[in-house]
Amino acid sequence: APAAAHMTLCPTNRLLLVCATALVPLLAAAGYWVPGWGGLVGVLAAAAVPALVDAVVVRRSARHLAVRLEGPGHVTQGHAFELVATVEGGGRVRLALDAPDDLVGADEVVEGGPGPGARTVSWRITPRERGRLSLDTVFHETLSPLGLWAARGRSAAGSQVHVYPDLKQERGALAPLFLRRAAFGIHRTRGIGEGREFEQLRAYTHVDSYV
Repeated sequence: APAAAHMTLCPTNRLLLVCATALVPLLAAAGYWVPGWGGLVGVLAAAAVPALVDAVVVRRSARHLAVRLEGPGHVTQGHAFELVATVEGGGRVRLALDAPDDLVGADEVVEGGPGPGARTVSWRITPRERGRLSLDTVFHETLSPLGLWAARGRSAAGSQVHVYPDLKQERGALAPLFLRRAAFGIHRTRGIGEGREFEQLRAYTHVDSYV
């Protein structure tokens, strides 16, 4: 699904760190030296240009981002499966799922490297409850080339996972009760056509006697 139009551009910790370590001391120094304001404005303008270009690049890159989920569709309760997301366009991207709590491991944030073509990232998920679980939204964060900005948005996933109960354990526990083969020895079993009860009689054939 393509990236949503309502994208949010947020500064990263790197940009905040640059502002705190460089701009604040310059502003403090200019307060004591009034003629230095002209040079300060030039420094601020020179520092703002790369940050603005970085913001424009990441915003344009995030608009062409597309995320598609590919899951198995049918899984077994208590058994881990791999949910794969195919990412097309964009740069360095981080993905997160809006998943129910019954999917263990779906709350992890996965990261994909930059690249012009398609690349894949995956989650290792274990379902705890059976039923039909929906994965409706994928949250994505695209990092700028200089790491100063992060374009955040969400895309519609429209994926469902059908979780079925694990019958192997129940089959192993119930089969001996019904088949009575858990213990050693010879066990008597009744077959169709033996005995005089009506529900045990089989259809008559020409080789049967009347006696």
